Amino acid sequence: MNQTWKDREPAIKALVPGLLRDLVVHVHRAPVTVRMFFCEGVMAIVKYFREHTKGKEIGAAHHVFTILGKHAVYGDRGRMEVASNGERLDIFIEDEMVSISVKSLVMATIEVIHGTAMAAFDCAPVDKTWIFFFYQFEGDATPRPPCEYLITWVEIDSLDLDPARTTRQVIKMITKAKDKVAKQLGVPAKIMLPVDNIITVTDLKREIAEKDKALGEERKASAEKDKVIDEKDKVIDEKDKVINEKDKVIVDLKKRLGMS
Repeated sequence: MNQTWKDREPAIKALVPGLLRDLVVHVHRAPVTVRMFFCEGVMAIVKYFREHTKGKEIGAAHHVFTILGKHAVYGDRGRMEVASNGERLDIFIEDEMVSISVKSLVMATIEVIHGTAMAAFDCAPVDKTWIFFFYQFEGDATPRPPCEYLITWVEIDSLDLDPARTTRQVIKMITKAKDKVAKQLGVPAKIMLPVDNIITVTDLKREIAEKDKALGEERKASAEKDKVIDEKDKVIDEKDKVINEKDKVIVDLKKRLGMS
């Protein structure tokens, strides 16, 4: 039976403390805030994606980050997926009258981030826009194995009156945050690269692992068969050796009896 996102919320909510412990950089300059997270808490979220979502689930990453963000900042307050004046609000906090739009990016290049930030001002007005995306170390050159990924969380005051200026500020602050993380981890910032659809990537990894397992089992079975064949060949060789010895004895007897 397929679970609804409401059913999945408690399991995702349980990942929030680990994510918050993984905060490595927090930079703020109104109206933009950038947070970056790295290591075990992030990998727990990646594990959730790997084990509980699939690429065919439309909006899976969006739902996961909406639940994570909402509980990280507001706890149990507020609601998600709220209809308002014919529009859908990803998050609405009634006691503060705050509306939030959540974006989850794939391959978050500078161009993609720029386009998403600008588009936030063209949508139905909300108080805040949250943008989430992953980075991965080039060639899996992580400074802390087995931690492979970083999560970036950008918060924008969507009611700012200068979208172009704010978008430029978003790009500058993400670059600054990356530089700070790189310095902390002792790696060059240039090896922190955008990640393709992590759900699709984890699906591929899952598929490859399953195929590798099946191939390993086939090889094991083949090796067992080869071992049995080798044992049979060994028995045949022993029998041939015995027959040859008997033939030799018969030839010797015939010689002694003058039969050859």
